[in-house]
Amino acid sequence: MPAIYQADNWCDSCADKIKGDLRAAAGKGGFDFNPGDERTYDSDQYPKYAGDDEESDTPQHCASGAGCLEAEELPDGTRIGAIFGKLTEVGIAYVVEVVKGGGMVAHFWRKHYEAEGYDFDLPDECPIEHAVRSWGDKGYDVQEAISTLATLKSDCASLLSSLQRLLAHVGDACFTAGRLHTEESCSVCASRAAIIKAKGIIDVQN
Repeated sequence: MPAIYQADNWCDSCADKIKGDLRAAAGKGGFDFNPGDERTYDSDQYPKYAGDDEESDTPQHCASGAGCLEAEELPDGTRIGAIFGKLTEVGIAYVVEVVKGGGMVAHFWRKHYEAEGYDFDLPDECPIEHAVRSWGDKGYDVQEAISTLATLKSDCASLLSSLQRLLAHVGDACFTAGRLHTEESCSVCASRAAIIKAKGIIDVQN
């Protein structure tokens, strides 16, 4: 069950750690409130537990982020705070727009909320998009991606969108580092080259 403390949301485990830290800091003098009775204190003083069914306009993650004791791990090893709560209608619309833009967090949100029973009215992944997603889940291997994509027919209108999502996975490092990049030195440049080559192979097959 998540908790609220100093205007942030925390997972159960992190909230318990905060409580332990606060008790240790208070020492023998204790508190001027009863930590066992939430009616005697404010959430700025001590964590207050909230229901798992609280709705919000955006996905709620534990404020501990990568250091969360119940962190979720994305395919590339990135850790994000535990997710909890439900979505308002505004929240549902927000997630749909983010998912359309692609990326690992977006895919994580989609899987999580669809497992919770949400219907985002989004198209299923086509075979090519599934291949791209599997590549990301296993780690980025350019040659394997080329081989996999080249065996699939381009009979899905979302091919271009799928490939763009792949770029969202690998990021924009080559545009921000401020130096010359090559396919041999930059995984992003290599990925872009792989996409161009794979698209060419598929076009020839069709």
